[in-house]
Amino acid sequence: MKKILSDKGNVKEILHETVVNWIDEGLFTKDFIPLYKSKNTDTCNEIDTKKPHNEIFLEWLKIQTEQKKIIQDLMDTGKLEIQERSTKIHDYIHTSTVILGESIYNLESNLSFVLEYKKQIDELIYFAYLVEFIKNNEFVKSYRSLLSYKEIYRSNTRKRYYNRKTTKKER
Repeated sequence: MKKILSDKGNVKEILHETVVNWIDEGLFTKDFIPLYKSKNTDTCNEIDTKKPHNEIFLEWLKIQTEQKKIIQDLMDTGKLEIQERSTKIHDYIHTSTVILGESIYNLESNLSFVLEYKKQIDELIYFAYLVEFIKNNEFVKSYRSLLSYKEIYRSNTRKRYYNRKTTKKER
């Protein structure tokens, strides 16, 4: 592998040169134009948009900005509760801020994401209750233990049967 790479030269330089050539040949001006610059209306699924992509992007950006402001106001007033959560992977610690689901569910609002969240919770809550019931129910725990004993009994019975069988053959 080292010989192959050494014959090719410095991989970093080759990669840099290749990417620069792609950009110079129009990677972001002909082939993959960013939405905010595209004046096209064609899409990947062959259904054209009515407005050019750059106009749609600007509308999306405006709505996103308004929604961020609404959410920030809800967090600032305490209607949406946030929590810092950290995940450690080796020496790297990633900290993120999350909005607590309970505060979304209890929010008195007609915002689309709140209504959609409440709908999802209402549909999934029955399964969550079932999982909690199974996890915490003594009967289920006892039944699980009974099945374990049954499996132990079966494995011991098989061992005795095979031991008896080999003993008869040996006679």
